[in-house]
Amino acid sequence: MLSDLALAWRLARRDLRGGAAGLGVLVGCLALGVAAVGGVGSLSASVRAGLAADARTLLGGDIAISRAYRPLPAEALAWIDARAAAAGDSVEMRAMAAAGESRALVELKAADAAWPLFGAVELAPPQPLAAALADGGAVADRALLDRLGIGVGDTVAVGDARFEVRAAMAREPDRAASAFALGPRLLVALDALPETGLLRPGALVRHIRKLRLPPDMSAGDFAAAFQEAFPGADWRTRTPDEAQSGARRIVERLGRYLTLIGLAALLVGGVGAAGAARAHVESRLTTLATLKCLGATPATAFRVAAFQVMALALIGVAAGAALAALAPWALRAGLADRFGIEARAALYPLPLAFAALYGILTAALFALWPLARAGQVRAGGLFRHAVAPPEGAPPPRFRLAAAALAAALAALAFAAAGDAEAAGWFVGGAAAAAALLALAGRAAAHA
Repeated sequence: MLSDLALAWRLARRDLRGGAAGLGVLVGCLALGVAAVGGVGSLSASVRAGLAADARTLLGGDIAISRAYRPLPAEALAWIDARAAAAGDSVEMRAMAAAGESRALVELKAADAAWPLFGAVELAPPQPLAAALADGGAVADRALLDRLGIGVGDTVAVGDARFEVRAAMAREPDRAASAFALGPRLLVALDALPETGLLRPGALVRHIRKLRLPPDMSAGDFAAAFQEAFPGADWRTRTPDEAQSGARRIVERLGRYLTLIGLAALLVGGVGAAGAARAHVESRLTTLATLKCLGATPATAFRVAAFQVMALALIGVAAGAALAALAPWALRAGLADRFGIEARAALYPLPLAFAALYGILTAALFALWPLARAGQVRAGGLFRHAVAPPEGAPPPRFRLAAAALAAALAALAFAAAGDAEAAGWFVGGAAAAAALLALAGRAAAHA
């Protein structure tokens, strides 16, 4: 058996020296599909690693305590200050910012001098945050400056107050832990907020106190003690684990659906791979016929063609996996600028292995049919392929192999999605599309 495989591989390798007619399409289709699937998986893994490593920075503290409409009462503040190593206060609300005739909805944030407790604010032009917010200063997202048509040094009105924009905010460390944003950020000093006249009864305002805890106290223990000291209070406590759980759920759900899109693209590429495999086999029918006339068995002829196709398929899969491995490095800066999430750029073997396995199975499934048919045709029939191409379905064992490959691909889709309903729709849609394509092909052949 091993000698037969070695002989088939030697014949396939020698025949490939004459060129791989049509298989460049197969390599390209598989490379793009595997790159899409593996890139999404690698990027999702890098984001999850970043969330786990920067949980305190994403929250902005070891623990955050917030209350709607009103600040925390004095007794709660005294209890917190007696146990926390450091504390920082901020207020968040939505407001209208105006510059000349332009108006824009903003996420207004007023913070004290202690903010941020973890991480750092990046400003353009670079300067200390305290200096940028002093004496009626403000910093704003670049998107807000573009919407209002202003730049650094111009004035923006919020309520009854006027603020000079001293810098654009390139990064806000705890932005990912904030509520859903309807507008760009405008940051001012906490003691300047009353001048706006927006702190009125009924205004939708959230008062937040973020804490740095002593090394010997965990966030969970502090939260439990705080809830026990003030049972039934109308404020919310958040730990770093809770802060990253929401962002992690969004990343995981987005990653699942993007993975399904990538799998669909890979399956579409499999159609191109099938055509490339068929074209390659037809270009090698004379060689296969010669081998059969020299005593080669149908199994040997099949192995020669299969080794050729799968060798180049592996090249396409490897190229796609290499591209996918670069995704965390290529996209980490965009994630940090857009969402404030610092992805951990590293090599993540598991999503790459999944994408490679899916690519190999896809190539095997779509190439099996033309390879099997070529392996079963008699030598005389192969020599007559120019006027009478091989027809007919492969033997039952190849049909069973195709069914097993299709089942394996469906199982991988369910594993990748993590959502049975979404995966079921995906697998059902892929099966329906395959059936429609087969019917359309037969109708075109008999037209």
